[in-house]
Amino acid sequence: MYFQILIQILAVIGLIVWTISYHFKDRKSILLVQLLSFVFWIAHFVLLGAVTGAVLSSIAAIRVGVFYFKTKNNWIGKPIVAWFFTLVLVIATYFTLTTYWAIFALIGGIFAIIASTQDKENRIRLLFIPSHLSWALYDIFIGSYGGAVSEGLLSLSALVSLLKKKS
Repeated sequence: MYFQILIQILAVIGLIVWTISYHFKDRKSILLVQLLSFVFWIAHFVLLGAVTGAVLSSIAAIRVGVFYFKTKNNWIGKPIVAWFFTLVLVIATYFTLTTYWAIFALIGGIFAIIASTQDKENRIRLLFIPSHLSWALYDIFIGSYGGAVSEGLLSLSALVSLLKKKS
């Protein structure tokens, strides 16, 4: 039982670290803190035995690491990079698929890639909502209750942020 609590706590720590990242002022610091958040998420999924979640989170961490080096005029901002990461997610999901619920993690990962390529903050927030909701469904089905709560809170945060911008 204590082991299960530890597993769920790792997801909540991942949420807290990710949330802290939004309070940094420069893009590179935000991305570095988000990379740290992925360490907790990956450990959470590994200990839970959720191979697809661990692998897709690892790919997402690599994506964040690559985008750390993005500048306005280099190749990292090109659409081919997003297509590459999407293809890698699809292949990884295919080879790690143990349950059809993993498709929700794939959908969430694809939305996250699309959101990451956007320049306008509202589009980023809007596209992260289905990403978080898809991951929340995956989390529920695999027993990642800390992950589901975290993704729900991140969805709510994005929605509140969108609504604040409109008023």
